[in-house]
Amino acid sequence: MAFAGTFDTWFRGAPFLLDGAGDFSVWFRGAPAIPPTAISGLEFLQTSATPIYVCPQLLRGLVLKVILINTDGAQRKVNLFLRALGGVPRRITPVDTRLPAGYQLTADSEYALAAGDQVEGTADVSDVVSAFVSKIEAAA
Repeated sequence: MAFAGTFDTWFRGAPFLLDGAGDFSVWFRGAPAIPPTAISGLEFLQTSATPIYVCPQLLRGLVLKVILINTDGAQRKVNLFLRALGGVPRRITPVDTRLPAGYQLTADSEYALAAGDQVEGTADVSDVVSAFVSKIEAAA
């Protein structure tokens, strides 16, 4: 079964298709977009700002979801930010959000990024909170 609809917010009405197998394609102004990457890759947050996803040059990105998983045996404090290229980070989670041991935090608001913009994160202990980003990229 195929589903068709539009991204009214970021893609301004460009059609997209999702079939039962989970394949996802975005068409923007009549041309197919670069196939999306379901996850940006496993990153572990550090105590200083760590880029979780950086939008590549000559592309636009739509971050669909950011997932943080606490792999430690203790509660951890985490922070997520958006940073425009050359700009100041803007918080997308409350200060020092507490993430219990073994739990996940999902930030499921959609964020449109231009080339060079990034999603960053921090944790109070390095290498114990893993981060995944679900995103779509398209030619700028």
